[in-house]
Amino acid sequence: MRYIILTLFVGFVSITNAQSIKVITATSQTWSGGVAGHHGINYVIIIECSDTAITPDTVWINGNYFPLSITAKDTANRKVNRKNHTVTYTIYEWEAYNDMDQTHRTSQEQQKANTKNLYRNYDGAALISYRLKHRQHSIIVKQFTQLKPLCYP
Repeated sequence: MRYIILTLFVGFVSITNAQSIKVITATSQTWSGGVAGHHGINYVIIIECSDTAITPDTVWINGNYFPLSITAKDTANRKVNRKNHTVTYTIYEWEAYNDMDQTHRTSQEQQKANTKNLYRNYDGAALISYRLKHRQHSIIVKQFTQLKPLCYP
């Protein structure tokens, strides 16, 4: 009987940890213009956590590695809702391309880290990893909502 109760308890704990973070919105917006041959993609991902101890540390988008540095004092990317006991994180990343000299840049300039920090294969548009109780967890962003492209003069 103890084993059955223990198994149910472990299953309940794993289910509650899995539901402690969810993706609210995920958008991507292509842009072009400014200087001739420049274009890119802006990404915005908003996640909500029911545990204040959760902090996202990495996001993978299209195989590119973006380390995140969101602190407790970061009021632009981290919003605490004390009434509902939730924390909302807004993740801003971007990729830029220059057709003239064939360069590809990311918001963190992680060209070397892209090859060193490959993550497991995932089905979806992006993967966000976070730490909870000294263990690494991840959540998959299924798809990005495409916004209207920006065309700069």
